[in-house]
Amino acid sequence: EVVRCIYESLALKYRHTVENIQTLRGKKATMINVVGGGTKDHFLSQMTADACGLAVSAGPEEATSIGNLLAQMMAVGAIKDLSEARQVVANSFEVKHYAPTAASSSSCNRRSALPRHPWGNSLHRWRGRTFDFYGGYAEKFPHFQLNFV
Repeated sequence: EVVRCIYESLALKYRHTVENIQTLRGKKATMINVVGGGTKDHFLSQMTADACGLAVSAGPEEATSIGNLLAQMMAVGAIKDLSEARQVVANSFEVKHYAPTAASSSSCNRRSALPRHPWGNSLHRWRGRTFDFYGGYAEKFPHFQLNFV
């Protein structure tokens, strides 16, 4: 019960963040990309898809190391551009996909609105960038990225 509460809290925070980013950008997200160690958690990935109502693409696990390696390969000319680097990742690592379920067993979909932080909206604009109230860059978390139409 405690673990489920933690997972639902994370999924709802993701939904809250997605809603705020969509509002700030004025566009609807089409997918959530999750990378890093959190991709090992299939239950959280499915809960995130259900809570946000968006497809979740999870993987690769070692995104930081892979990104570093690909950047070095691009620097020495072994890979010509970012498009080719993305293709190398797609061909080399397993990526799991999660679709939102119509009738989720999670209570995430039954909640009409997320609780708001007592200080108001948790996202703030400063010098053209969007930050959450913890100080992180909200558009691309190290483990969380949104694709927009």
